[in-house]
Amino acid sequence: QRAAAWSMVNEPSELAPYGWTHALTMSQAAIGVADACVEPTDALAVAATYVAGFRTMATTGISTDYRPTDPGCTFAEAIAAGATVASAAAWTRSESDWPNVRDGLASYAVQHHDAHLVKYTVACMEAAEADVSRRRLFAAAAASLAGWWAAQSA
Repeated sequence: QRAAAWSMVNEPSELAPYGWTHALTMSQAAIGVADACVEPTDALAVAATYVAGFRTMATTGISTDYRPTDPGCTFAEAIAAGATVASAAAWTRSESDWPNVRDGLASYAVQHHDAHLVKYTVACMEAAEADVSRRRLFAAAAASLAGWWAAQSA
């Protein structure tokens, strides 16, 4: 899940809407059925295979050195400014601002025409709740996609 989110944050954005989104959502779906499998680790292997498969499109190695500066604008303004600014805004928000970040991402997604944005945003929010120590990563990934879509509308 983290590798998929790092891909959204660090890779060039042309694969954002239908490549990096699926790296997370398809792997998360496989993990979601693990409890129903005779061998739950089989589901985890499928999830890892999805991420590895999508990573074949990557242009860089996975980097966890992402340290953006706060863009100094509202979250809505950050999304409107594009993927890089949106991702930085989500990353730099405080933990206490998590409900506002989550709600802002959800509000943007449900008003948008692309179902992949909604699906990806939900997947990021679920991952953020399951992996609280990496909440800002999943928020930044969701914000990156929202910003990408905002840039397409500009």
